[in-house]
Amino acid sequence: MESEHRVALEDDPSLEIRSHSISRSSMGSPASAVARSESAALARLAQRVADMGITRPEVLRVVPAYHAFQRCGAAFRSSTRDELYHMSVASEEIPCFWSHSWHGGHRKKVLTLLTIYNGPAAIACGFLAALSMMALFSYGQLPGIQRDRREPEKLSSTWSLCAGISVAMLSFLFWRPQKKVFFDRICINETDVDLKYDAILSLAGMLKRSSEMLVLWDSSWSERLWCLFELAAFLKSKRNSKQVLTIRPTFLGPCSVCAFLGMSLAFLPVTTFPAQRYSLPAIFLCVFGTLSICGCSMAFRGYFRSVERLKEQLQSVKLEQTRSLCCDTNHRDAEGRQVICDREILKECVALWFGSTEAFEETVRRDVAELVASELDRVFNRRWSIAVSMPMFWALMDCSATHWKTQDLPRAVAWFVGGLSLWILSAPIFIDYFIYLTYLFRHQNPSSRVRDWGQNLAVLLLTLPALLGLLGVFFLVRLFPPKPLLRGGLYVAVMLTLATTHQVVKWLRNGRGRCGSVGCGSCLGKTGPWSMEVPSEAGSTGSTA
Repeated sequence: MESEHRVALEDDPSLEIRSHSISRSSMGSPASAVARSESAALARLAQRVADMGITRPEVLRVVPAYHAFQRCGAAFRSSTRDELYHMSVASEEIPCFWSHSWHGGHRKKVLTLLTIYNGPAAIACGFLAALSMMALFSYGQLPGIQRDRREPEKLSSTWSLCAGISVAMLSFLFWRPQKKVFFDRICINETDVDLKYDAILSLAGMLKRSSEMLVLWDSSWSERLWCLFELAAFLKSKRNSKQVLTIRPTFLGPCSVCAFLGMSLAFLPVTTFPAQRYSLPAIFLCVFGTLSICGCSMAFRGYFRSVERLKEQLQSVKLEQTRSLCCDTNHRDAEGRQVICDREILKECVALWFGSTEAFEETVRRDVAELVASELDRVFNRRWSIAVSMPMFWALMDCSATHWKTQDLPRAVAWFVGGLSLWILSAPIFIDYFIYLTYLFRHQNPSSRVRDWGQNLAVLLLTLPALLGLLGVFFLVRLFPPKPLLRGGLYVAVMLTLATTHQVVKWLRNGRGRCGSVGCGSCLGKTGPWSMEVPSEAGSTGSTA
């Protein structure tokens, strides 16, 4: 989030603090007098911000998270001219402070926030809907479709998968999370100049009163001056207390939605294709899986390259090299008046908090860079894999319901338990392995597109055997032993063995040392990436406070 957009997102997106702008040419004052006056004004403003106070109670405001999603995320579009301030309410504290760059894609940010806030509810509602449809079909309350011409009286269920997908997507789009957040576009008045000014001066105070800081990271976030200032203020304000710094890439939202829909489409043939032609779903899965793996390989490789660039940026971070709108406009407002540089004000604040700007930069390099980068490396964890692969289980719930309706209870139980194991145990192993491969082949050869496609092909060739192996075990076990319950038990035993082996391998890999990268194994398989506690000593270097 950046101050230039806090001050004015509509007609005048400049960063000047209007009531404190200084014109060097005003009243013919000597240059030395103007310089002294400007220096004194900068010092006063910096001290006022560094005190982390609230200028007046009404500037500390929050808004229910769902307001930011309304009208397809209109609040995130800088072209929106609607006044949204009335949606926010005054508060004594901020449960979650959203930090983001206004130079990132607004659609990605909206999808990522929907994934964070609505995703769990969508998955839960979809699962309940699928389970309800399974029960209703099993007891003859819902019609079915004829998939096997050899048994025309046998009707098959497609209700669990279709209902689960439909309810999950509707919940994803229309769920109304009530968690209170600070979102600059809504919580800062865009028409009252005095309230804008007071809100900017109170920014550090708002962060001090925030329990959590959610960073919506994209490649522009670490390049913006005000984003780094928010990080500095949050570290300073929480130095002696437990704090939660949560970092989510804006890549998370589009990736999650595409993975969920792709999994839904991949398993739709399991419940709709003719039952006597088992090869058709297999062929469809292979073709669709191949195309999906190629597309996902390019996306994840690009993501890991951007994380590496972030590491490099944070390791060489300098406030002087960050960008700010006031500097981009040569410190002139829309009417051509010269204004105070916000960079100078923020540098003074950081120096007051950390002793010097160099001390803050060293803190970012030493304490923050690894935490931020490793957090981004571990976003796509087992929990995420289970969520996006749930349509797989819904499809096999339909297979179970079909057998249940014909009173073939052993087969029904075997399909249900087998589907549960495939979803909980097999899918995370495959997704984990695929993400690991995309990290290993993340490097791009800009001089040869053929070589770059060759790396995608390498990921595909190494991934397909794993996919075919996991699915092959699922169907192979069904050939023997003769009793369905024994087949189901055998498959669960095989998957438990495979999952345990996979976890042991990750533990052994983690024991080699932590470097903060997915590829070394220290990030894959770690638990707890959904929130990160920053050590209380972070930011203590060089502090005089």
